[in-house]
Amino acid sequence: SNLGLVFEAVGKADLAESAYRYSIHLQPQNPEALYNLGNICKKQGKLSEAIAHYLRASQVRPDAEIWNNLG
Repeated sequence: SNLGLVFEAVGKADLAESAYRYSIHLQPQNPEALYNLGNICKKQGKLSEAIAHYLRASQVRPDAEIWNNLG
């Protein structure tokens, strides 16, 4: 997930998305990776996919920030 943040910071959204997906592949219950992937999907206009990732993240770790992105 940290690698995804680095890619995101330098404007490489496609590489950030791949890094988050790989992180989730390794740790399916990683709330940070799920949340960050939701953010990337939201920025790319993939809203239904973003919502799905936010919901999965909120199931793993209920968090007000996650719910703010859904509202």
